[in-house]
Amino acid sequence: PFQQVLLSLLQVNILHDLRLRFPAGALPWSQWGTFRACVFLPWNFHAVSFMEFVSLDVPLLVPSGAFAYSLARPFHLGHRQDAEIYYRNDEGLWRDAPEMPSPFWTTLPSDPSRFQFLYWYELSHMRQRVGVQTFGTMFELIALMQDVDGLDASRRAMR
Repeated sequence: PFQQVLLSLLQVNILHDLRLRFPAGALPWSQWGTFRACVFLPWNFHAVSFMEFVSLDVPLLVPSGAFAYSLARPFHLGHRQDAEIYYRNDEGLWRDAPEMPSPFWTTLPSDPSRFQFLYWYELSHMRQRVGVQTFGTMFELIALMQDVDGLDASRRAMR
């Protein structure tokens, strides 16, 4: 569904010199480094591919925390970090406290609270990695994708 949102925005903003690529399946590794930038949305296996793009010096554009949560709600983005699947806490080792929520989504289907999502998202590599740029709106995303100098600066900072 996110693909349709981006394509609709580009149609409305036809003057922008942007091309988007949405592979039907897995993108061959040999093509990963050919992109000007990667719009990176949080999902279940993001940690693996995120660092691959960093190692290839492909600038990463990620949503701000609040926008990431807003996107995760309607689009679901493939999260499966349910406590019942990954961690049962049978021995009571993990105590969910107001100041530090569980790292596992405790409601099914994978539906973390806003506080829980934002707490862990802000500590993630998507928010902590040097050179990663964030966008809080779709229009900011389009502006970031067009800013060649900004993308080059991100590329240098990621090294």
